Amino acid sequence: MLTLTQFGNVLKKHFPLDRPVYIRTMKMPYSNKLRTDRDYGDANEYDSHFLIRINKESELVVQKDTLMHEYAHCIAGWDDAAAAHTTEWGVAYSEIYRLMVDN
Repeated sequence: MLTLTQFGNVLKKHFPLDRPVYIRTMKMPYSNKLRTDRDYGDANEYDSHFLIRINKESELVVQKDTLMHEYAHCIAGWDDAAAAHTTEWGVAYSEIYRLMVDN
């Protein structure tokens, strides 16, 4: 079974981007006002790189699924924050899923 780092390296090899992608595990902020649920992860685009943050408290299978989800954002881009899950994102995610899960 691949570690999260190995999993990320496979993504970077098969889906290269125009700038580096840094993947970090960390304790994620709370996603609700009651402070009971933490985000699984997020992705941010900078001029020089992409940064994907993954919740270190999640199980490995959840971390990998989150990484695929966030990497698809890096491929598809962020034209509009409200429309982040566009058709382009769906296509990118399905290609990643096919490579990483079906094989």
